[in-house]
Amino acid sequence: MVLTDTQKQALQWGQNVFVEAGAGSGKTTILVHRYLALLDQHSHCDSANIVVITFTRKAAEELKARLEKKTSISLQQAPITTIHGFCAMTLKEFPFESDLFPHFGIWEPSDQLFWKQKIEEEFLQNPPDPLHAVIDHALTNLSLLEFKKNIWHPSHPASHYLIQQYQAKKQENGVLDYDDLIEKTILLLLEHQSILRLLQKRYAFIMVDEFQDTDEKQWQLIQLLCDEYDYLRAKKLFLVGDVKQSIYGFRGVNSQQFLRVMSEFEAHSFSQVVRLGDNFRSQSLLIDWINQHFKPLFEKGNPSIQYTALKSHRKETDGSLFVKEESMDQLIDFIKDQKNRGIAFSEMAILGRRKKLFSDIEKALMAADIPVVTNGKLSEKEETWDLFALFCILLQPEDTLHWLRLSKRWPTFNPDTIQTAFQCSVPFSIEKWVLTAQYSGFANTLLTLGHFLSFSKDILYPFIDILSKIETTTSKHDLKERLKQLILNHNGIPLKTEGIHLLSIHASKGLEFKSVVLIEAGNPFYCPNKDLLPEVIEEEKRLLYVACTRAKDHLLIMGNGSEKKSYLHFLDL
Repeated sequence: MVLTDTQKQALQWGQNVFVEAGAGSGKTTILVHRYLALLDQHSHCDSANIVVITFTRKAAEELKARLEKKTSISLQQAPITTIHGFCAMTLKEFPFESDLFPHFGIWEPSDQLFWKQKIEEEFLQNPPDPLHAVIDHALTNLSLLEFKKNIWHPSHPASHYLIQQYQAKKQENGVLDYDDLIEKTILLLLEHQSILRLLQKRYAFIMVDEFQDTDEKQWQLIQLLCDEYDYLRAKKLFLVGDVKQSIYGFRGVNSQQFLRVMSEFEAHSFSQVVRLGDNFRSQSLLIDWINQHFKPLFEKGNPSIQYTALKSHRKETDGSLFVKEESMDQLIDFIKDQKNRGIAFSEMAILGRRKKLFSDIEKALMAADIPVVTNGKLSEKEETWDLFALFCILLQPEDTLHWLRLSKRWPTFNPDTIQTAFQCSVPFSIEKWVLTAQYSGFANTLLTLGHFLSFSKDILYPFIDILSKIETTTSKHDLKERLKQLILNHNGIPLKTEGIHLLSIHASKGLEFKSVVLIEAGNPFYCPNKDLLPEVIEEEKRLLYVACTRAKDHLLIMGNGSEKKSYLHFLDL
């Protein structure tokens, strides 16, 4: 790929670079080129000296794969990872100084949610004596649902006790959650200057992808790795992002941080800001429409945003843009028309702010002989984690967490279930179950159990395939963590390859499709807290921008009415 003049500016080294990369501007290409240029132009620098922080594990693996195709060196051990992956790597390198067990585990957000819910349920069923009176008094004025709302917030009377229980549960299991990883790494660097200096010297360059999704604590850590007094003085930063695609406010990300840091780069003599307006994804018809509507939409709501107009590099002129009332018949007619134009179902996507309607849409499309793929990621299927729970019990029969998960799914689940599965005439104790797994292998045992418990083959077979590949080459101590990592990094389940994608707007970020349908564009935004309304409105604008910029050739916006706080109102349609 031949780089544009603006893209070449982003490759200049010897200074900090902040790249504001508009949708479809080829930012991953820039990351690849800059990484390779750093290796080529700095003889003292190798892959261990360049940190690349990505937003997801999948993005990290894809970036490694692209880089390895262009270089002869292996990058599997290179620090190309998520911010939480980087923190885990650092803490495990310095466990004594971090006051941690070297082989600590990590709770994913799903684990964190499970334990918080369990602690909450136990608390409500059997509250400690000091809080009995508090709960009784509260429930005289509130419903149980209202009492539970924001129960983990520090202002809630029960929060202190719940947080204590949660911390104790983490300590008991020898694990950290994502917040711990960030906080303990920052603490390590602040309390141990020698380690801070070591890492500052080791990491000559730091690259951050999707910077708009970086929160305040993560940014504090990145600055420390540069220089604790003036982070720009080290001239090692390369930040890439787009404030117009900052859509994770619910995770504590503030778009104002992006704008503040960008202004700091602009004012600093060792730094520059490069604005990429080139678009290699969408036809000019769509890009012109996007510029026309989103420039005033963004700049009116937030004057500090300088909208960089996109410029299409596509030469095709057969694109289309429609706005129609929402109806299932109109949706099906549009999809069939796109198919008649030669567009594969797999190149089409239906995007929605909520997933509530997806089930009805899927049924209607299937009834019209239109195949659907709602989500192909192995890690996002409940059955995957049920299988993982089965594996964990085979590995450690005393694993209470996973017994609880399975007993909720199958109330009658117990060792007798396993006896039936293996057609044993003698009582099948847990010990014999574990011995069977150790003798026949975890993969073979799980395959038998999976068939007996009627797991979907689309889930069971990829899971068993992953486990069988690592079972004989990974120690039992590391097997659980390795399996979990591979599940989370798994690209997808081989479902219907010709299906239309049904995705939330959040899930569509980073993807592109020839034809995109945005549904419920006339529905009002949900905002229970009126004080947050201005922030919600600004984030909804960014969500709309993400949705519209997924389309390469054809875009259909569907909605009924024009509520004041809706996408149709934003676009004055």
